[in-house]
Amino acid sequence: MTEPYQMADDLRFIRKVVERGGGSKTPKVIPYYWAAYVVAGYTLIDFAPHWANWVFAIGGIGGTLGSVLLCILLAKPGGYADPERQRRMTLHWFGGMLLVLAAMLGLAKVMPRLRGTNIAELAVVFVGVMYYLSGVHGSATTRYFMWAGPLIMAGAVGVGFLPEYRWTAIGVLIAVCIILPVFRQIPKPDGH
Repeated sequence: MTEPYQMADDLRFIRKVVERGGGSKTPKVIPYYWAAYVVAGYTLIDFAPHWANWVFAIGGIGGTLGSVLLCILLAKPGGYADPERQRRMTLHWFGGMLLVLAAMLGLAKVMPRLRGTNIAELAVVFVGVMYYLSGVHGSATTRYFMWAGPLIMAGAVGVGFLPEYRWTAIGVLIAVCIILPVFRQIPKPDGH
């Protein structure tokens, strides 16, 4: 094949990848998993707090590893795997959550008044910051996190005003922030 024809084919391939979203769309099972994980974990804080830490630990580690693996496996067949983006997203979410955990443990150690649910509210504020920064630095498909982050942060502050089921309420808020973008990815009837 001559060079101009090869270049035209390459440009057509790139255009198709860009039109598909560059492979950056998250498989729908991932946000559904994380929404269920958040609702289950936060609801347990209200109703069975002794189980909540186990659900957060096991579900968080397993969900992170599963999400990363699924994204890697599904990106390769499409020919548009972006290892650099995958590495950044893994560092952002998994590394960020480890830093939140370390900060929570450290602050609870040096500031006893931050133990229990007080430190948990602060952790949710940190998570809101992570969502916001994901929207700022992420791809076009994660821009919605720029409004979800501040909403989660406001929910973490507002949860203190609820008399009951406060953690269930913040869990539902976070789950809604995770799930709403899935509906934005539904193709329109005309195929675009």
